Amino acid sequence: MSKYLSLLAAGLAIASPTPPPPVGTVITLAAPPYTFFENQFLLANGELLISTLSSPNIFKINPNSPSPSLTVVATFPDADRATGIAPVGLPISGKFAAVGGNENGWILDDPVLNIFKLDGTIVDRIPGPTEPSLLNGLIQLPLKPHILLSADSTNGRIIRWNTQTRTVSTAVTDAALNGDSDPTNPLPLGVNGLKIRGQYLYFTNTFQGTFGRFKIDLLTGAKTGPVEILVQLPLPTGFTNAFDDFTFDSAGNAYVTQHFNSVIKVTPAGVVSVVPGTGTLETPIKTPTSVSVSWDQKWLYVTTGMSEYSSGGVYKIRIAA
Repeated sequence: MSKYLSLLAAGLAIASPTPPPPVGTVITLAAPPYTFFENQFLLANGELLISTLSSPNIFKINPNSPSPSLTVVATFPDADRATGIAPVGLPISGKFAAVGGNENGWILDDPVLNIFKLDGTIVDRIPGPTEPSLLNGLIQLPLKPHILLSADSTNGRIIRWNTQTRTVSTAVTDAALNGDSDPTNPLPLGVNGLKIRGQYLYFTNTFQGTFGRFKIDLLTGAKTGPVEILVQLPLPTGFTNAFDDFTFDSAGNAYVTQHFNSVIKVTPAGVVSVVPGTGTLETPIKTPTSVSVSWDQKWLYVTTGMSEYSSGGVYKIRIAA
């Protein structure tokens, strides 16, 4: 009998599932050399679309694959980089948009909104503003999915793209969106990341060191309420103390990327904490630029840019058991 029980115990031990990694575990998904990953969008199937400032390519990666790898899904003509990514139109259309252009310091020369499909087809190319600008975070209006909003980090405003009329206009201007007009500032960017949750448009401002929100008209993107600052970084900001992009989980917690090496969590009550696995000298999360939450709410997907310490990468961080 004891032999039988021993064999049964051994069998149960073999069949036991692998315990999940502890909270704070950081896994590298991709880290090619000389690559500055900029923005991302989480697809319904759990894969990620990712843009870079190192090429005009949009990449795709499956963060749940045992051997994740980057594949090119679209390449934009007449550009050397791409910034924000967002869906456009109804989900059945299978269309996405990303801004492409050419580097000129903190300006994106010849910005174009490229509308593409995952097979690489470029459906349309809509010219951007004629004024010198850096178009950054990109989001879709939920009630008007053919309208996109883009953060103009240079001019402190939010741009509205109407992909049906192929027109560009200014949706919002406000001092809370402004960057630094001092040409000697090495990081003068104003409004950076954008997200819509409920009736509010949430934003980060890199130069001002703020994470804030204001109510908008969900049909037009126009500002309809005062700015509320939810988090204020110590000033002055710089490459080691600045906000970039952000996202929300299903409970309303915000995850905000913060240079140099952190992702912070902001609860709906305003409690701020550093996400385990980030904020240390040892973390590979250097110069985090964008973040998504997995559909099961257990992982953060984080992209990073290049720094003096490392090339950019794509990582996932365990945030729940």
